[in-house]
Amino acid sequence: MEQEFEVALIGGSGFVAKHLIEVLKKMNLSFIVYSRNESEFISKEQFQHFDLLYSETPQPIRPVKVKTLIFNSVMKGRFLSESAEWSNQGAVTAPDFHLLSKKLNLKFNRLITMGSSEEYGARQNPTPILETDDLAAISSYGVWKKKLYENARLWAKTNAAQSIHLRPFIIYGEDSDPNMFIKQIISVLKNGEPFKMTPGEQYRSFVSIKTLEKTIQTLLLKSSWQEYSRANALNVSDPQYWKMKDVALLISELIPNSKIEVGALNYRTEEVWHQQPDLHLITKLLGNSYENDFKEDLKKLIS
Repeated sequence: MEQEFEVALIGGSGFVAKHLIEVLKKMNLSFIVYSRNESEFISKEQFQHFDLLYSETPQPIRPVKVKTLIFNSVMKGRFLSESAEWSNQGAVTAPDFHLLSKKLNLKFNRLITMGSSEEYGARQNPTPILETDDLAAISSYGVWKKKLYENARLWAKTNAAQSIHLRPFIIYGEDSDPNMFIKQIISVLKNGEPFKMTPGEQYRSFVSIKTLEKTIQTLLLKSSWQEYSRANALNVSDPQYWKMKDVALLISELIPNSKIEVGALNYRTEEVWHQQPDLHLITKLLGNSYENDFKEDLKKLIS
C-alpha cells in the first residue's frame, strides 16, 4: 500500500536537518525522513532507515509518494581527507535521482537539493556571484555538491518537473557544526585559548540558519519556483559581507579577555579571496526585510 506524505527529507542527521525538521513541524506538513540514524525529533512512523553509502544492500523499503523531496544528505566527515573514498564521494552522495526513486520506492513531483557556495570555487574578484556563473569547485566537497546539482537538473529536465538547488554561504546558528568558522572561534576563545588564523583579508558572506529555514518554508508554499531561480539554483545568504579578520575581532570583543592571533597561520593554496553572492533572487523570494542582525546573533551564540 503506497503511503502519501507532503515532503520527504533524505538526510535526517546533523545541524541543518534538525532545523529542516522543525520547519516541517511548524508548517504542519506530513513528512518522512530517510536517514542512516534514527532521530529523537521524529516518530518511528516518520522514519525510514537508508544509508546512501551502502545503498546497494537490499532493504525492504515501503512505497511512498510525496509532493516535494528535499535532498540534504552529506558524507563530509565520514572519510579521511586523504583516503581514496574521499575523492570518490561525488559518485556516492550525488545519486542518479531516477535510480534513487526506484531504490526507495519513492515517487516525488519536485526536488530541492542542498548545495554549497564552495561550488563556485576560488573567486579572486569582488564581483557578486550569479547563480549562472561558472562552477569551478576546488574542494572535494564543492565538487560533489556540483555533481548533485547537475544530477538534479537532469532529473528535472527528463521529467519536465521543477527542481531548485540551494547554495548557502557560510551558515551560522545554534547547534552548528563545531568546525564551522564562527562556532570554532567562539569555542576556542571561551576555552581561554587564543584563536590562531591567517591575516584574514579574505571576504566571506554569512547566512543565519533562520534565513535557510525561511527559504525552505517559503519555497514549500510556492507552486512555482521559476521566477526565484537562475538555472534551477538560488544563492542563500544574508547581506553580510565581512573580512574574516573583522569577524574574528568582533567575536573577540564580545568575549572578555580573549585574543585573536591574526597572521599566525598561512593562507591555503588557491585561497578564496571573495565570496559575495548576488542576492537579487532571494530578496525577491523573502522580501527586503529578511536580513538578520549579525552582531546580536553572535551575542546569542556566545551566551
